[in-house]
Amino acid sequence: EDPDDHMTKDVTIKNVQIHDLRLDAAQVTRTVMDGKQVMGPAGDVFVIPGAWDDTYKYVGTSLSDAQIAMGSVLTSVGDYSLLHPITWEDAKYYFGNVHIPKKIQQWAAGELSDSDRAAWAQSLQ
Repeated sequence: EDPDDHMTKDVTIKNVQIHDLRLDAAQVTRTVMDGKQVMGPAGDVFVIPGAWDDTYKYVGTSLSDAQIAMGSVLTSVGDYSLLHPITWEDAKYYFGNVHIPKKIQQWAAGELSDSDRAAWAQSLQ
């Protein structure tokens, strides 16, 4: 069954007033590591400064936690694929455009020392 058969077409709306619309845009600068934008599966920007506290420890959000989880699973797939090959099409289907480098995964896991974390954060600014 074709969904287009149930769609209404050529509609005209008259005498409509739209008012009081507001926009609260959150514009963020992307981070590029290893030549690629750091992002989740749908091209969603991973906002590093929004995921750290005043000592650059990872505090995250539900979105950044999910992005890191996807990156960690993708990293693990690389090891897994040595034993059980996965096709590019399968990887693209499951992981989209995920690019969460190992350094970010280590930072989020609390594996960086205070001085390494501060130096890394400064290198991103």
